[in-house]
Amino acid sequence: MKKFLFTRVQESECVVKFVEDCRKNIPESLLIVDSGVPKFKGKSFPNIYALKGGEHVKSLDRVLEMYQLFKVSKKDSVTAVGGGALLDLVGYSTSTYTELKHLRLVPSTPLSQVMLPICGSFFINLEFRKDVLRTFGVPEEVIIEPQLSYEVFSRQGVYELFPMLITAYSYDWRLFNYLSNLISEGMEIDLKLWEDLLWSSLKAYIDGISNDYEPVGISMTRILQSAFRLKLDYMVALAFGAIIESWVGLLHGLLDEEHTRKFFLTLKKIWCNNWPYRLDMSSVTEYIDKLKEIVIWLPGGAQQRRVVVSSTELSRMVRKNMRGLESFT
Repeated sequence: MKKFLFTRVQESECVVKFVEDCRKNIPESLLIVDSGVPKFKGKSFPNIYALKGGEHVKSLDRVLEMYQLFKVSKKDSVTAVGGGALLDLVGYSTSTYTELKHLRLVPSTPLSQVMLPICGSFFINLEFRKDVLRTFGVPEEVIIEPQLSYEVFSRQGVYELFPMLITAYSYDWRLFNYLSNLISEGMEIDLKLWEDLLWSSLKAYIDGISNDYEPVGISMTRILQSAFRLKLDYMVALAFGAIIESWVGLLHGLLDEEHTRKFFLTLKKIWCNNWPYRLDMSSVTEYIDKLKEIVIWLPGGAQQRRVVVSSTELSRMVRKNMRGLESFT
């Protein structure tokens, strides 16, 4: 069994474990599960509560529902299984409910298994705006079963490589080149290779956030989802967010053009057919105009990793340069 030990927020420790079967590693606890996780459908577990995941679940109403559930269960330990939104909900709820002592998270999607909820904060949406409410906390343990995310990849398609791609682009150029070549050659990815890619991506992610570097695209993702009142899928928002932030880096002369173009072209190769190629940028600029400034993050190798852009400047760039995916590829 592989492990990471991650320390964050007032020396709180989080153990990240790779396991073959997460069900064998879940201790006695209140179990909150995304109803869309196949491994837990129709299974009999004591103290299980099923909840449909998705961005809509990160609401104050759901937090109050969690509080009531905690009260009735009389457990001092909670385990959550699901995607990033459900993990955020449970993390926020447990961190603000003082009678709970233990939180374990079991991410089930490629995105949630790569970009782990271990940065020290949990968020809730408010009035259709992304991540407005925040509390601090770190899970005691994160349990990763690669089979769960591999099943999502096998079912959904190659675009589920995007979380690994954006993580590698943000933190590890050697890994990015390997992924880019793998995608270009159309190599078949079996479970063993998936596990290796997941481990390498996760290591890059943990190294990056340990140095307080956010992945490329995260800041714009929050803006895009808020601008579209949470109706824009998170992965779509992250893809466009990474494109926009990289483009800003190019316009400021902070990024290598060849490397950035390679990212754009690789992203285009795995672009999901159901994702839009264009966004209504008038909604985006209208939201940006309400802000004072925006912090964007650039990939490793940039002359400057953290860039603060005024809302006026960013709005102008978006209006002038960012029509759709074809603008960059």
